[in-house]
Amino acid sequence: DDDDDEARTLFFAKCARCLGAMSIVDACVARLVDAGVVPLVVAGIRQQLERLETDDASAGQGRRASRRRKGATTTLRVAVELLGNLGAIDDDDDDDDDAVGAPAGSPQARATAALLAGGTIEAIHRVLDRFRHADRSSAAGAALLAACFDALCNVAGDARAARAIAADGLCETAAACLDRFEFDGSIRRQVLKLLAVLTYTDGALERLAGGAAVGALVDALAALVAHPPPSRAGGGPTRDDDDDDD
Repeated sequence: DDDDDEARTLFFAKCARCLGAMSIVDACVARLVDAGVVPLVVAGIRQQLERLETDDASAGQGRRASRRRKGATTTLRVAVELLGNLGAIDDDDDDDDDAVGAPAGSPQARATAALLAGGTIEAIHRVLDRFRHADRSSAAGAALLAACFDALCNVAGDARAARAIAADGLCETAAACLDRFEFDGSIRRQVLKLLAVLTYTDGALERLAGGAAVGALVDALAALVAHPPPSRAGGGPTRDDDDDDD
């Protein structure tokens, strides 16, 4: 029933949040990956998306339906952030210029293999496809979209994952979000970070250059030049200046 679904969603979110706190330590990432966390989290993401689709089909309205949707959105963000943390593991001896990926058997290679085999990219793509067409004024939805692109950016640090992200059509999705969310700096920054990381990998770079990303970037620059911010009399820093290096 509804109460049971909400309880399960809350429990999944709490588990994912706890595992996410562990996943900021590289040694823990290897343990989590070996324990089979990735396919479980991906399965949980799919379940949350299916519940949202069921709500849509039943035209659920009212305070309770709204609470369920908000809970599912928050839970999805926590789960996506966990997957992104698993993709952020770094091998100290990895060659940044390696066009193949992390060395076989290394913690990063094992994490990447688990993320790809577990359906991480497809799951995040499904989340993006659902929420990028939703209400643009939703703060929870915007936070989820930013988390999705941040997670993909982390995973794309491995060349094999970068190619898989490009092959799944996420370059085009990123470009579409750059256009649609022109007013949301947090989403656009994460999109730009992902696009920048993808340029380091042959195949992904070719997909970017031959697709919609170039046009979206040029449009973004044109809009920026056409509507410059008002000059500041004092010339001092603003709150956004700290984000320039993101």
